[in-house]
Amino acid sequence: MFGHRKEHKRGIHRPRRHPKGKLPERAWMQFTALRIIHEEPMHGYKIIDELESRGYVEANRLRSGSTYIILKRMERNGWLTSERANPSDRRSPRVYSITEKGTRELEEGLKYILEKQTINAELIDYYRKNFVEEST
Repeated sequence: MFGHRKEHKRGIHRPRRHPKGKLPERAWMQFTALRIIHEEPMHGYKIIDELESRGYVEANRLRSGSTYIILKRMERNGWLTSERANPSDRRSPRVYSITEKGTRELEEGLKYILEKQTINAELIDYYRKNFVEEST
């Protein structure tokens, strides 16, 4: 999945390595943001707060700029809509709401996670048996 090379018009593209080999939280942000917005419409900073308080991302890891880029991308995909909290004030924050298409995307993602639950449980068990030292 990661570490493979893709051919592009300008040559070979090598994926960037992430610190400590970790997948960045932003890889999950799109899906978890849909999950949070499905509960209630909210503005971007509140979405970041929710992602952090629920432990979906490390505190202070997400930048607001990159968050809004992802939200705008999801809006272009038709998964979200947004409108100003106070339409007469251009500085008023945008409130994001999930669309029917976004709800279907969320549902499909949750189904996928459920299908992979058995595999994940087996891998976790293997990790615990082989790589975690027992504290005695």
